[in-house]
Amino acid sequence: MESPLWFRFLLLSLAAANGALLHSGEETEAIESLVHFTRSHHMAADESVLGMVGFYGQPLPPQWLILTTIEGEPDILKESVFARNEVIAERRFRRLPGQDLPTIPISLKKVSIDSDKAFAIVEAKAKVEEVAFESLHYQLRCRTAGHEPVWLLSLLNRSQSVVGLLYVSASSGEILEEKWPRRNTWKIEPERTGS
Repeated sequence: MESPLWFRFLLLSLAAANGALLHSGEETEAIESLVHFTRSHHMAADESVLGMVGFYGQPLPPQWLILTTIEGEPDILKESVFARNEVIAERRFRRLPGQDLPTIPISLKKVSIDSDKAFAIVEAKAKVEEVAFESLHYQLRCRTAGHEPVWLLSLLNRSQSVVGLLYVSASSGEILEEKWPRRNTWKIEPERTGS
C-alpha cells in the first residue's frame, strides 16, 4: 500500500497560504465534490483526477484538495482547493523524483464508498478498538493492485496526534489495513497483501 506522505506535501502549499476555512455547515461529501469539480472544471480528455484529500473532518473537512493532471504537460500537476462547490484556489507544480504522488486516475464508477460511509466505518472500528478521536484526515487515491480506489483515513486526537490509520476500499468498504499507534499494531488482511 502506498504511504500517506503526498497529502502532507499538498497541505503545506495551499492550505497554509490561503488559511484553513472554518466549518461553515456547507461542507460536501467527497463524491459530490468530485462530480461538481469535474463538471465545472471542463477537464480535457487526457486530464484526470489522481487523488483528493481533506483535513480535520468532523466528520467532513471544510475543503477538499484535488490533484489532477494537465493536458499536454505530463510532468506538471495541478492542485485545486475545492469548497462550497467551487475552486477557491489552485496552483501548478512539477512532479519531482522521489515524491509519493498518485499516478493512477480515479474512476468515479469504482467509488461507491463516499466520505460519510468511510467515516462511519472508521468510527465503528475505533469504538471496537476503544480509541477516541477528535477529527479525521481523508485521502482518496488508487493503489497499484487492480487500480482499486482506497481511502486512507488518519484519526487524530485533541492534540492532533494520529491515534489510528486505516486503509478502506472505496469500492467495497472493506478495511484493508489498520494501524493503532498506541498499541503498536499493524493488521493486514491476508488476502489483500501484495499491493
